[in-house]
Amino acid sequence: MADEFPRAEVIGIDLAPIQPRDVPPNCTFELCDLDQQSIPYPDGYFDLIHARSMFMGIHNYPRLLREVSRLLRPGGLVILIEPNLTPNIVPSSPSSSQHDASGWFTFWETYHTCLRRQRIDPTIPQRMADLLYATGTFENIAKREGNIPVGSWPRDPVILTVGQLQWMDYELLLPALRPFFLTVGLPETKVRSLIADAQHDLYHPSVQLSCVINIVHASKRL
Repeated sequence: MADEFPRAEVIGIDLAPIQPRDVPPNCTFELCDLDQQSIPYPDGYFDLIHARSMFMGIHNYPRLLREVSRLLRPGGLVILIEPNLTPNIVPSSPSSSQHDASGWFTFWETYHTCLRRQRIDPTIPQRMADLLYATGTFENIAKREGNIPVGSWPRDPVILTVGQLQWMDYELLLPALRPFFLTVGLPETKVRSLIADAQHDLYHPSVQLSCVINIVHASKRL
């Protein structure tokens, strides 16, 4: 965005210091724990706020949306993008079912359970539009669902690239969630088994895996 709009001021906010070094001069990054503190900018400072793949680290998502509302100028735009953590399969035959990817489904069911133990609501992605409406400060609320393939099974070349990128994302994510599972009290042997079984279904799929991305956008009332 900073490259495409060189006259715009683009600010990235993250919890961890993982920002790239080579960025345009109109782009800066700041560290901020959005679950614990307010974003250090005055009311109405931003024209656009884009939040993506954040809800897993937010205990009070309605509070975050109120903060977004505070920061946006009247007429400003918010775009929320969150993954639905319930996996899907694309029926390739009448007999396709979750049992053909039991390790994959068990992994994400366990993740759901562990998020709830940490007082994080795994249904946030499906409810973002309703939560925006509940703030009373947004209008023109629109929501979409994107069905994203996982792996190399699509035939369309563009969708194939999307599926391969999503596969790579999951390949990195599965082992990265190990510390989270251990933190909530799962035994080491259970965590190793969870990850290994999910990796088996990812590396050697017997069904066509897919996932859903929830997208919501709205404007702040004038």
